[in-house]
Amino acid sequence: PGLQARLLKRMESSGGQDTWMETYAISLAEGVTEALGSTIEQRAAAWRDLLDGQRHIEVFSSCA
Repeated sequence: PGLQARLLKRMESSGGQDTWMETYAISLAEGVTEALGSTIEQRAAAWRDLLDGQRHIEVFSSCA
């Protein structure tokens, strides 16, 4: 509840490979907790065979 997920794809390919990005916005004050992050990783495991590189997490805060 409160989690908004999006899947984005870079418009250009690089060397014939696509870049994909998942984004998660959450309205809860605590943000993406360790437990929620773990759930996201577990559910993303189904896509691991499609990856060429490591998944990583970046956290941003609202500026305006």
